[in-house]
Amino acid sequence: MKQFQTIYKRNKGLSIWLEQIRLFCDSHHISDSSVLFHIFTNTLAREPLEIVLSMLHGVFPEALYAGVTSTGNIIHGSLVETKISLTCSVFEDPDTTVMVLQMPMTYETQAGSAEKLLGIVNDNPWVKGIEMLTTLGQVDMPAFCNQISAMPQEIQVYGGGAHALEVVNGDTSDTFVFSSSGDPSTYTAVFILMGGPDFHISTSHLTGWRVLGKPLMVTSASRNLLHELDGRPALEVYRHYLNVPTDDRFYRLCNEFPLLFEENKTEYLRVIASHLPDGSLRLGATVDEARSCCITYGDPVHIMHTVHEMVRKIHPFGPQAIRFFSCAGRKFFWGPKEVSRETLPFEMLAPSAGFFTAGEIHRTGGKIYMHNITLVIAAMREGEAAASLPELTLQERNDFSHQLLVSSCLATFIQMQQQEIAENKGS
Repeated sequence: MKQFQTIYKRNKGLSIWLEQIRLFCDSHHISDSSVLFHIFTNTLAREPLEIVLSMLHGVFPEALYAGVTSTGNIIHGSLVETKISLTCSVFEDPDTTVMVLQMPMTYETQAGSAEKLLGIVNDNPWVKGIEMLTTLGQVDMPAFCNQISAMPQEIQVYGGGAHALEVVNGDTSDTFVFSSSGDPSTYTAVFILMGGPDFHISTSHLTGWRVLGKPLMVTSASRNLLHELDGRPALEVYRHYLNVPTDDRFYRLCNEFPLLFEENKTEYLRVIASHLPDGSLRLGATVDEARSCCITYGDPVHIMHTVHEMVRKIHPFGPQAIRFFSCAGRKFFWGPKEVSRETLPFEMLAPSAGFFTAGEIHRTGGKIYMHNITLVIAAMREGEAAASLPELTLQERNDFSHQLLVSSCLATFIQMQQQEIAENKGS
């Protein structure tokens, strides 16, 4: 398996890149059906994308491709400034199979799409991994994930939700996905099925966010609207503990203080997208009543420690390609100049690329979960891991910006205060 990566600036540069891949495939007798392109565009404008797709079709008329609008693109482990980025995965083993599907994804159609996907998986026992790119504007994604969790537990499932730089206050209704199986659409999902006897995939996720304060009980909720926490309007609780202003700064600030839930020993976060006049909070995905949760905060030192642990964990797998699905909230937390520090270390393992999402999907312990403020990593290879793996040179760095350094100090203070309170209660 070989992965190529590029950014789109000019037609000439893209043309040269595509011809280089064409030459590689022809010289290795690789058919278009074994070539998969990922296209990430951080804008809702479709004209530049149409140019890219036209050029792609001209060189690879039968190749598979899938794409999504994003709030930032990752190439070679780093955030890039260009609107469109592309990766190309060339599967060199003739026994590796790739299939791209595009299905409706709304409240009314999601159950039927889930049943169809389960049927296709059942008819194709070679499937080992399913990547999902989806819009989230009119769907109950946790319910969809719960439904497709019925597929065999050994199948890895991962992916992310469409976003865009033009998105305001978490409203992703105009975002879209597209593929070689369907036109750009605001209410669909793309599924990439991969597998074969010598195809291997390993997925994982991380957050690095820490618990802040006492547990809270969801006492009233409907779909993704959180009405009450501990019997009080949810917005009132956030204002009481965090003094979050309700002006245009609300979304950015609350992104850094998501709610933590736990199910079957698996933790997942829910970001606060906006607030309503009645004091309800609109979350990044649905939430159930009578469930305990906690407000959390980002700790840059803990995040980087978690990142390095994950790099060490993936290292023995010997990946040939890595894909990222990182929440836009993580980009807001770090800022565009520093966000790459949590993805760049994976480039030591293999060519790494991806995008910043409106929600992340990952299977853990058999169940598929919808996450927020999370980094999902998919590592894959064909054949056995190389006998000689790249050497890791991870360094614990604390050279954060002043703002992040202050956040780190406050995080340590809060952690130590909570630890001392717990110890005093136990004595």
